[in-house]
Amino acid sequence: MFKFKLLLIYAIAVSLVYSFPADNEYRNEYSAWNNYKTDYSKQYDSPNEEARRQGIFNDNLAFIEDHNRRYQNGEVGYKLAVNDLADLSHDEYRRTRLGLLG
Repeated sequence: MFKFKLLLIYAIAVSLVYSFPADNEYRNEYSAWNNYKTDYSKQYDSPNEEARRQGIFNDNLAFIEDHNRRYQNGEVGYKLAVNDLADLSHDEYRRTRLGLLG
């Protein structure tokens, strides 16, 4: 009976570990971030700045992935991809690339 309970507890623990996709998503985001930094030779002045840029990148990546799902469903007519500007916020992009204020 003890072995059965132990096996049951082990099976439940294993199934719980594999039932959380957030861990896999985190690994994918982390991998995507590291690939982005490598591909575009990105370096940041401080760990705080890098964390801020990674947050912006993750938001932009989610936007790109959502848009591309809509493309696959025929809802929009073009795809998006990550480029060297993926660590800029929308306002930063407007200010630095379009010359617009705010």
